[in-house]
Amino acid sequence: MNGKRQRSFGSAWMHMVRLVAVTMVVVLLAAFLIFQYSNYEEQKNNQQLKESILNEQ
Repeated sequence: MNGKRQRSFGSAWMHMVRLVAVTMVVVLLAAFLIFQYSNYEEQKNNQQLKESILNEQ
């Protein structure tokens, strides 16, 4: 009986570890994608600014 309880605790522990690991991966991936998108937007704005400056000259 004690061994069974220990096994279920180990299984629950592994489930928690897996859940935390998957959550961390998803959060890191989301942060990376948001960062990439903001860089893309900033580069696009800079390109438009350069073009407008060149057109004024």
